[in-house]
Amino acid sequence: MLLALDQGRPDRFDGLQSIDYGAVVLYFIVMLIAGYYFSKRQKSTEEYFMAGRSMPWFVVGVSMFATLLSTVSYLSSPGEIIKNGLGIWGGQMHIPFTLALVTLVLIPFFMRKRFTSAYEYLETQYGLGARLFASILFMLNRLFWMGMIVYTASFAMVRMTGLPFIWVVVGIGSIAIVYTTMGGMRAVIWTDVAQFAILFAGLAFTVGFVFFETGTGPATWFNDVMQAEREPQPFFAFDPYVRVSLLGMAIYAMFWWTCTAGSDQVAIQRYLTTGSVGGARRSFASNLGADMTIALSLGLTGMALYSFYLGQLPGTPDQAFPHFIAHGMPRGLAGLVVAALFSAAMSSLDSGMHGVATVLTVDFFRRLRKKALDAAAELKLARTITILAGLFAVGFCLYLNTIPEETRGNLFDLTVRISSYITGALGGMFFAAFLRFRCTGPMMIASGFLGMAVGFYLSLATWLQTHPDIFIYVDAPGQTETARWQPSSDRDNAIGSDSGTNEFVLTGEGVAERHAVVRRTEDGWQWESLAETRINDAPVTQSQIRPDDSIEIAGNRLLVKVKAVSWMWVLPSSCLVTLFSAGLLGLFTRRRAIGAAA
Repeated sequence: MLLALDQGRPDRFDGLQSIDYGAVVLYFIVMLIAGYYFSKRQKSTEEYFMAGRSMPWFVVGVSMFATLLSTVSYLSSPGEIIKNGLGIWGGQMHIPFTLALVTLVLIPFFMRKRFTSAYEYLETQYGLGARLFASILFMLNRLFWMGMIVYTASFAMVRMTGLPFIWVVVGIGSIAIVYTTMGGMRAVIWTDVAQFAILFAGLAFTVGFVFFETGTGPATWFNDVMQAEREPQPFFAFDPYVRVSLLGMAIYAMFWWTCTAGSDQVAIQRYLTTGSVGGARRSFASNLGADMTIALSLGLTGMALYSFYLGQLPGTPDQAFPHFIAHGMPRGLAGLVVAALFSAAMSSLDSGMHGVATVLTVDFFRRLRKKALDAAAELKLARTITILAGLFAVGFCLYLNTIPEETRGNLFDLTVRISSYITGALGGMFFAAFLRFRCTGPMMIASGFLGMAVGFYLSLATWLQTHPDIFIYVDAPGQTETARWQPSSDRDNAIGSDSGTNEFVLTGEGVAERHAVVRRTEDGWQWESLAETRINDAPVTQSQIRPDDSIEIAGNRLLVKVKAVSWMWVLPSSCLVTLFSAGLLGLFTRRRAIGAAA
């Protein structure tokens, strides 16, 4: 699919204006007021961590979804629909199966046990070592996840607002730290609900605006998007290198939600605040309902924007929605949506901070300390840990900004891959515990390590390769025969006659009309014949092929991608390897799980 770099419709506004920034400031003030209001109820860690176990189920469900929705997902999902089609909607097929498993099995169990930290359960089954191991995995996962999410969100906000990067990061971090530290779980949940409402309003306005502006509707938008040329997305593919398939997305989503609902403190802590099994079940159902509503709305927004710009997007597909917010929405409303985008980052940050504080306080200080702290001292400790966790995330975010992009690669993709294999391993450990596998604690820890190792290899195997396989996609209509081209030292896979050289030839141009030549060297594959070539919309300054480069030659665009296993399979593989290895190791011991008779 060739997307023009010039937009098909003129902008209504020249970026955000004073009223928009005023809306952002007002929103931040409301967040701080909410933190102060709920701080008056904080007398113990039970209230601070669990909101008295008395929160309304619908509010908890919406909060659970909002805290797991990142700013980058919100901004990039319309672009995913525009660029790659409707494959991500296949993930919604998981809902009936996930809903049944979580509400009928996982939630009744956790509500019956009434834990504060989810990892207390692993100690009852496999000992203290397994509990602390899982707690450490969770904290590492969330700490680095917070830093990466704040970084990617801040980077997107800088592009939309033009504000200095450090201002954005410090603003997000400091406000989230203040209201989370003051208000505890109640403040986190209610601010999540406000964020969800404004994010949904932004999508609803975008769809409504396009509807009235163009006089067209969803049927026309769908037809426009489906007529665009793009790589097909199959219903299912056994090839693990296929990026997205409908059934693959459903399998991934089911594993992600069940592993998160069954092993992630951030999610488990949410439905434990409802106080009853029925309330927790309804909260999870409303969470999946919010997920489906936003997913469908984001898809509809992507189709509407593609039709609105007549296929002539303002930049790349991922930039279409942020550009529309900054240049197409009425002033004031755009500011509220930007404020909600800030809040989306803060929601991920506040939940991570609160989860880390809960786990570190309960699993380490409360469990390992010989003399228990009184209620006031423990609450002070929890607030201190919350602040430190937030400062770590902000510091890690600022550190990431010092690493050159060509070194760290795509951070959002890296975030998904790293969190997937840790989440999968944690989920596998909990499922083994639910099934009462007869493991020892060290066996369970070894199984978790093995699951993460497999997930790590599937996620980041290209890091271990001297010259990873490179695919070059043709981003132009009518180039179906050369839609994929792989530089290779294998003569059978090479387009050119030289086994060490590959030539990219545009369809119909003839062999003599070479537009790109690639030659293998000790440093990997490198471009030659770079006349009239631009890389990433800039004059050529280097010849080394790098993943995610966009090569433009004689008006035609080539996209460079590494051949890698699709991220859809990382989490399921990590989970299943952990689960099956725990079961296999359990065959070699007659020792029952510690809590098997409980």
